[in-house]
Amino acid sequence: MTKTKALYLCFLFLLSTNINLAQINIKGTVVLQDQEQPLSGTNITITNHHKEIIGFAITDSHGDFSIQLDNSAYSNLFINARKLGYTLYSQPIDNKTQQILISLVYESTLLDELLIVNKRPIIRDKNTLIYNVESFSEQKDRSIGDVIAKLPGIEVLTDGRILYQGTPIEKYYIEEMDLLEGKYNLANDNLSHKVVTSVEILENHQPIKILDNIVYNNSAAINIRLKKETTLTGVVIAELGGKPLLWGANITPMLFRKNLQSLFSYQANNTGHNLARQLKTLTLQDLKEQIHNNTEKPDNLVQLVSPAIPPISEKRYLDNNTHLFTGNILKKLKNKSEIRFNLSYLNDYQKQLASNTTTYFLPQGDMLIEEAMNNKIFTNSLETNLTYHKNTADNFLKNSFKTDLHWDNQNGIVQMNDIQNNQNLSNPNFSLSNQFKWIIPLGQSLLAFYSFSNFTHTPQSLFMTSQQLTHPLNGTDEIRTNQEITRNTFQSNNYTEYLKKIKNFTIETRAGLSLITRYTSSHLDESESLSWDWENQNKQFSNSHRYYLQTEVTHKHNKWETRVKLPINHQKEAVNDRVYKKTLQAAGIVINPQLQIQYDWNFDWQWNTSIGYNNEFQTTASLLPGTVMKNYRSFQKIDFPIYRTDNYSIISRINYRNPFKSIFFSSSYTFTLTENPLLFHNLILENGTNFLTTSELNNSSTNHNANTKISKYFKHIKSTVSLGIDFKLLRKDQLINEMVLVSKNKNWKPNLKINTQFSDIITVDYTLETHFNSNKIIQKQNTLVVYQALKFHLYPTTNRYIGFSAEHYYNDFVSIDNHNFYLDCLYRYSITKRKIDLEVRISNILNETYYINSSFSDFYFYQSIFNIRPQQAMVAVKFNL
Repeated sequence: MTKTKALYLCFLFLLSTNINLAQINIKGTVVLQDQEQPLSGTNITITNHHKEIIGFAITDSHGDFSIQLDNSAYSNLFINARKLGYTLYSQPIDNKTQQILISLVYESTLLDELLIVNKRPIIRDKNTLIYNVESFSEQKDRSIGDVIAKLPGIEVLTDGRILYQGTPIEKYYIEEMDLLEGKYNLANDNLSHKVVTSVEILENHQPIKILDNIVYNNSAAINIRLKKETTLTGVVIAELGGKPLLWGANITPMLFRKNLQSLFSYQANNTGHNLARQLKTLTLQDLKEQIHNNTEKPDNLVQLVSPAIPPISEKRYLDNNTHLFTGNILKKLKNKSEIRFNLSYLNDYQKQLASNTTTYFLPQGDMLIEEAMNNKIFTNSLETNLTYHKNTADNFLKNSFKTDLHWDNQNGIVQMNDIQNNQNLSNPNFSLSNQFKWIIPLGQSLLAFYSFSNFTHTPQSLFMTSQQLTHPLNGTDEIRTNQEITRNTFQSNNYTEYLKKIKNFTIETRAGLSLITRYTSSHLDESESLSWDWENQNKQFSNSHRYYLQTEVTHKHNKWETRVKLPINHQKEAVNDRVYKKTLQAAGIVINPQLQIQYDWNFDWQWNTSIGYNNEFQTTASLLPGTVMKNYRSFQKIDFPIYRTDNYSIISRINYRNPFKSIFFSSSYTFTLTENPLLFHNLILENGTNFLTTSELNNSSTNHNANTKISKYFKHIKSTVSLGIDFKLLRKDQLINEMVLVSKNKNWKPNLKINTQFSDIITVDYTLETHFNSNKIIQKQNTLVVYQALKFHLYPTTNRYIGFSAEHYYNDFVSIDNHNFYLDCLYRYSITKRKIDLEVRISNILNETYYINSSFSDFYFYQSIFNIRPQQAMVAVKFNL
C-alpha cells in the first residue's frame, strides 16, 4: 500500500464516522424564592409521562444546570428539582430546547431520623459516573475487585488491568488519594467491598489540578469512595491442604484517613496464585511517561527457551513457592503537599515442566523440532519509590526517586530430539531513576520544568553444556558455551514548557533535550574443541541525542475539540564499535505531526479520532555486530546501518454510555502502516538453530485492529450482559532462508459474558470466548479455540455459600485430547459477628493432567504440552478486620 492510498483511506474513514443526532438542550438556574440566591447541589431530573428518568444533572456553585436529551417521541416532559430543606418543584415542560428559571421555597422540617436510600445502581454527576456497590455485590463477593469486574462499561483483564469503555484507566484513587501509583491490584484484591459505598468513574480526568480547564484529557480514572471517614480494614488468611502439602498466607492491614493512608501486606503460597501480578504497574499514565521519556526497561539479553504460556488460568499450571512483602504509606502535610513511600520485595521460585513441538514453514519444506523442558526460575526483586507531591489549583510539584533491583537466575534441562542441553542463566538488573516536575503560574500563563534521569546496569550470562550432534559453530559432539553480556544505560530527558490559554485555544510549547547513552560488551567463550571463524565479541558505545521543540494547539468550542501536535526534533545517532573499528553516524530533522479530533454529540455519545505520522531514526540497542547466543538454539549477528522508518497510523473510536438505562457501548478501529528499509533475516539451520541477521531490503507491514463491546445491566432481574468482538489482521514481509515471503494472520474473537441472579439463593456466571485464527505464509493454517466457563453460586442461608465452577477448553488443531474440562467446588461458612470465613475448596476435581496449547507465529507453528496442577483440597480461615 502506498503512502497516498493510506492517507486516502484514513480520510474516507474520518468522513464515514461523522454522524449527527437530533438533540434538545434544557438549561436553567435554581434560586431561592424572593431572594434570587443561587442554590448549588440541587438534583434536577427530566421525566416522561411514565415517570421514567431520562435526564439528570446537579446544579453548580452558580445554581446553573444543563441537560442534553435525544429528541424523543414524547410531546411533554416534566422537570423536577429536589434539595434537602426545600419544597419539591415539579412542572411540565415542552419537549424543546429552552432556558428555565426554578425558584425553590425554604421548608423547615424537624427530622428525628434521616435515612436516604439511593436505589438507582448508576448515576451521573457531570463527568462522574457513580456505581452503587450494594447494587452489584453478591454474598459470595469478598474484595472490591470482585464487584468492579461485574460493572457494566468496565472490563478487568486477566492481569488485573481495568478498562473503561475499552481504554485502560489513567489513575486509581482511594478517597481521591493515589496511594499505590498504578499498582492497584493490591487494593482490588484485598480491600473488602463492604467498606466501600461506591465506585466512581472520573471521565475526562485531569490528574494535575493546575492544568484543569487548560489542558484537556480524554482518559478516565477510578475513585473508590469509602463508607466511613476513618476506615481500618484488611484481611488475614491462613490456608492448608494437599496433595502435595499446600499452604498459603495473607496478612494485609489497611488504614484510610483524611490525611493518612497505609497498606501493608505479607503474602505467601505454593498453590499456584501468582503474587507478582500485585506489584505490576497498570495505569495508563505510567505507560505514557515511559513512552514520553523513551524509557528502556531492563530486558533479558540472554534467556532460556521457555514454553508458550497457555491461555488458561495461571492457577491451573503455575508450580510456585512465592513470598511477597509490600509497605505503602501516604501522609498529607500541612502545606497541602503529601509524601509517599512504597516498598515491595518478591521472592519467587517456579518450576516449568512442559514439552514443545515447533513446525517451521520454510521455502525448502517444513521442519519439525521437538523439545522437552524442565526449567527452574528464581526471582528476587526489591523496588522502592519515594515521592514528594504537591497538587493544588495554583502549584504542582512532584519528585519521585525509584530503585528497582533484581537478582534473578534460572537453570534448565532441554531434551531436543533426544539430545540433552543443560543451561544456567544469571539475569540480574539494577535501575535507579529520578523524575521531577514543577508547574507554576506566570501571569495568565503557566510555566513547567521537567527532568528525568535513569541509570540501568544489566550484567547477564548464559552457560550451556550440550551433547548436540550438530552445532551452528562446529560439528563436535561435546559443546560447552558461555555467553557473557553486560549493558549500562543512562537516559535523561529535560524540558521547559510554556502553556497559555487564549479564549477557546490552549497553546503548549515545549523545548527540551533527550539523551540515551549505552555501553554494551559481550563475549562468547567456547570449549577447547570448539573453533569458528566468526567474531564473538562486542564492545559498542552508542549515543542518541534529540533536541526537540514541540508545539501543541488545542481548540475547544461547543461540542468540538481539535488538537494539533507538531513536534520538530533534531535527532543525532552515533554508534562506535571497538571490536570492528567501525563508527556510524546519522543526523537530521524529524517532524512527527499528529491530528486529534473529538466530537461530543451529547452526554451519552462521543466520537474521537487521530491521525499520525512518524519517521524517527531507529535505535536497535539489542542488535550487535558480533555473535551473541540468545539461547541454546538462537544466535544473532547483526551489522546494521542506522535507518529510519515511515509509520502511518489512524485511530478512531465511538463511545456511548447511558447510566440511566445502564447501557455502555464502545467501538474502535486502529490502522498502522510501517515502511522499513531493513529486513530481519531468519536463517533456520537443519538442526533447528535460528541465526538472525539483517538485509537492506525495503519492506512493509500493515495492521488492522477493530473491537466492539456492548454491556447492559438489567436492574429488575439483577443481571449484567456483555457482548463483544475483536478482529485483527496483520500482514508483513518476512525473509526466511534467503527468500522473501509474505505472512498474513487473521484473528476473530467474539465473546459473551453473563452475570445473572435467578433468585436470592442462586446466581449464575457464564463466559464464552471463541478464537478463530488463520495464518498463511507458505500454506494456510486455521485454528479454532473455544473457552467456556459456567459458575453456580448457591446461598442456602445468609452465612453459607456453595460455589461450583466448570471450565471447558476446545482446540481443533490438536489431534488428540482436544477437550479439557476443569471442575472446582467451594464451601464457605461465615461467622458474621466475628467476621470470620471458614472455607473448604477442591480444585481440578476431574484431575486433568496436562493442557495442549497451540499458536501461530510469523513463520512457524508452536504447540506445547503443559503439566497441570493435580487435584487438590484446601482448608482456609479468613479474618476480615
